[in-house]
Amino acid sequence: ARARARWCLPAGAAVIGHVGRLVPEKNLGFLTAAVGRTLAMDSSARFLLVGDGPAACEVAASLAALGVGDRLVATGVLQGEELHDAYAAMDVFAFSSRTDTQGLVLVEAMAGTAERFDVLAGIAPPEFPGGAALRTPLYALGMLWYALRDRL
Repeated sequence: ARARARWCLPAGAAVIGHVGRLVPEKNLGFLTAAVGRTLAMDSSARFLLVGDGPAACEVAASLAALGVGDRLVATGVLQGEELHDAYAAMDVFAFSSRTDTQGLVLVEAMAGTAERFDVLAGIAPPEFPGGAALRTPLYALGMLWYALRDRL
């Protein structure tokens, strides 16, 4: 209840949420179209958008063009308790990037409100190729590669 009250989200409304940098490479056009259609079908639903970036205005404009812009709740960048509350307020966590591994944001989402993500609880993680000795260096190398690619 506290999480929804923070952003004036109605208690009975479905809340679709997204957390991340708002940049074109995150496939936000696809996300916005899907969320817009969903909001159009449920007049009480809300879209809780956490993050900031150059595509923020584009997301808002796309939702407005679909006639559901008034149900966008854009918080900007959040950290700590506020970020935890944002995850807790979401009924559905949506992401659309086809290039990112989404590891951190999924872990944050599950840590925020595990009962809402029970679907993921039954999925056993695969063994890492090369075993534990190679896991950390290869993860670090992969994160560095994606970080550099996103900046170029």
